[in-house]
Amino acid sequence: MNTKQPIEWIQEEYFRRKEFDPRYSYRAFSQVLGISSGRLSEYMSGKRKITTTMASKLAEALAMDPQTEKSFKDAIINNEGNEVKKAQLFHLLQREKESNYQQLDLDIFELISRQQYYAILNLMELKEFKSNPYWIGMRLNLPESTVEKSLELLERLGLIENNEGKYTRIKKKLRTTQDIESRAIKNAHREKLQDSMVALETLPVELRDITSITCRLQREKLPEIKELIKEFRRSLAQFMENEEADEVYNLNIQLIPLTRVINEYDKGCLQ
Repeated sequence: MNTKQPIEWIQEEYFRRKEFDPRYSYRAFSQVLGISSGRLSEYMSGKRKITTTMASKLAEALAMDPQTEKSFKDAIINNEGNEVKKAQLFHLLQREKESNYQQLDLDIFELISRQQYYAILNLMELKEFKSNPYWIGMRLNLPESTVEKSLELLERLGLIENNEGKYTRIKKKLRTTQDIESRAIKNAHREKLQDSMVALETLPVELRDITSITCRLQREKLPEIKELIKEFRRSLAQFMENEEADEVYNLNIQLIPLTRVINEYDKGCLQ
């Protein structure tokens, strides 16, 4: 049984980000959570309790997987009054009975969140592929145990087939809720950005290409710019993928504002 207090989930995530960037502040974290810095401070100090309604908002903002969100909400329910607790527990149990997709949601969340699964699927397309967890781990710089668990999940989702120890990829589309998918994608982007930072320090320049350009743009043209990036990404992927491929790469393109986005209130303050 998990004995963590509700606020511990929030505190751990804040300190994880603080460790990654010592300049990270309560204000920046509160913006991620979509609440005021004052309310965040009250939560962190224990002056205000997190409700189950707020828990849903925080779980979405922090891209919690379904199991973590459930544990987070259970901790909140266990800290509330008995009558409220009974009603909410009954409601949660009813929801669980109505849904047979909890494990599927967890598997799909894991699949989308971690790039190792797509790396393995793409590795299977190479001529030299060997259905050997040790070989796969060696090629993708993954522990053999991680590869074995990844293969189990891919097989469970019907994305690969194991025929007497020989793995083959199966083309299949998976359906999930937009909520699950959006959280998982956020985690996937975070992992890919971190991997790019590692590659910058560890890989020779002839094996990587990390470049950037700083330019001015008109905000109303952002949808058109995103479409151009999408077209470029797809056409480049088509160019790269062929029967003679011998490596698996990850392509990241980042377009982020360096200037602070000004809202109507800010405009009034700046006049």
